[in-house]
Amino acid sequence: EGMDIEATSWSVNVSTFRAAPEKLPPQPPAQKITPQLRRALFDPALGRLCDAGVIRRDQMKNGAHTDGPALVTEAETTVIVPASRRIAALGDGTLEMTRTASEVTEEANR
Repeated sequence: EGMDIEATSWSVNVSTFRAAPEKLPPQPPAQKITPQLRRALFDPALGRLCDAGVIRRDQMKNGAHTDGPALVTEAETTVIVPASRRIAALGDGTLEMTRTASEVTEEANR
């Protein structure tokens, strides 16, 4: 009884300096990979099974790409590429998945 109400608010912002990441080596001309194997893959965006290409991860060299639906496989993991996406290998060994041109066009028309 007789105590005043007090509201306290704290905010802390913490950051550290990060050096800029190294630039990736230049991309060579795009090299489309044609899958040698195919298998059924359910694409939830389409709501149905699709005929997907199967590509080994070691085939994805710098500049290599393929359009979905596809599976990029290696010993311990598989990257699933939906029909609306393209996957490309970058110079640092990573894979980059982007929307295909048709997906971007469809979204713009919505």
